[in-house]
Amino acid sequence: MTTDTYCGNCGEPIYGEDSANRQPCPKCGSKKRKYSLELNASVSVSATVTAQVFRPASAFLDVAHTLANSDDRMDWNLCVVAALVACEVSTEKTLVEVARATQKESLVKSQRDSDRTFKMQNPKTRALYKRLTGDDIESPPEEWDEYVRVKNLRNGIVHEGQQADQKSARDCLRVATRFVKRLESHKPAK
Repeated sequence: MTTDTYCGNCGEPIYGEDSANRQPCPKCGSKKRKYSLELNASVSVSATVTAQVFRPASAFLDVAHTLANSDDRMDWNLCVVAALVACEVSTEKTLVEVARATQKESLVKSQRDSDRTFKMQNPKTRALYKRLTGDDIESPPEEWDEYVRVKNLRNGIVHEGQQADQKSARDCLRVATRFVKRLESHKPAK
């Protein structure tokens, strides 16, 4: 895994910077940063086939769990991102499956056509979720506030160069796991 750091304002490459003691950009003076991350993975193929249903939200939560227990601060940032991707995947999958089971696919199609995505921070997605499941995702308010807080942390990491510590990564994983479990409790039985 390699990471490159750039000025978040002018794009000038920043070399050898200690994130705990950030210096102004030599070109424009900004302390904003953008990070480029390259991941390389090796894949092995096994001759064993298992009959297991792939559940993408769970897969992202499993990755986030591994990253949360790492000693690498970059892994903690990736943990937060993976945990919130699990929430987004679960939101869409739950809406689609509940709509299909209740024969209300047109509601999901209408929103997909207008917004192209299903993110719970969108009031239209929350309204659609409540209409399909009867569950008010914003209640209890303290759980909703926790979700918004970790969503904001994810946005800060992705868009502003914010850094997560291990405690906040683990907290994010806890909130995301609870969120996904709540959504998936509304999926129809297969």
